[in-house]
Amino acid sequence: MHKQFPVVLVTSPPLREQAEALLREYVPEGSVLVWRQGDGEACAAIRTAILSGAWALCISFYNDYIFSSDEIHALGCIVNIHPALPMLRGRGYDILPLLENHREHGVTLHFVSEAIDAGHIIDVIKQPIPRDIQYPAFRVRNQELSLAMLERFLKRCRHADIAQLSRELRLADAASGFSWSGPLVTSAKLGGMLREWRRNEPDHPQLRHVPRALESGHADGSPQAIGTDGPRATARGDATG
Repeated sequence: MHKQFPVVLVTSPPLREQAEALLREYVPEGSVLVWRQGDGEACAAIRTAILSGAWALCISFYNDYIFSSDEIHALGCIVNIHPALPMLRGRGYDILPLLENHREHGVTLHFVSEAIDAGHIIDVIKQPIPRDIQYPAFRVRNQELSLAMLERFLKRCRHADIAQLSRELRLADAASGFSWSGPLVTSAKLGGMLREWRRNEPDHPQLRHVPRALESGHADGSPQAIGTDGPRATARGDATG
């Protein structure tokens, strides 16, 4: 096996343990940076670490960390796993497909660019949305698909050097046939949409379980990990590896 190129995973508490376990399985020498929404100290620590130039590949997973232009240029390659299909950019991936009666949901692997959820698409996993599924169970399905995409990508990393992987990803991008569509849904926009939905359909069954924080325009509504009943403990900007 070739010598593994340096990889860093940037993630957040809800799926940190599961994501790190996958990284250790396929890329044992990989590093992990953990950030939580609103944690300025952790954000500054991550930016400093990324700008050090220690890694050839960065995987952004299940978090809302926004990479600056300097960070994008400092890293050889940044990919993001977006927990929705390309038709849904930004926020709302755990509730809008249900409110808008989408037939399918999924996750999108794409290159990170300076525009949010706009980089070239490498891979997509999609599946039908079960009839009558409710918000809590749908959120778990999105998390499970996100982890499945992470594992699929890490398997790719294990069997290629960075130059080969970059070529493979560019070819996958060209062959994927997917493109982004629709406007970017910010936290504020999502909050407005949910408030309007509640005014128009106060008894809508899907709104029963939606965290009120989302309606307030907050970026996160008490994120939960798979199989838990509440928020995970916060890990503040720590790096392992």
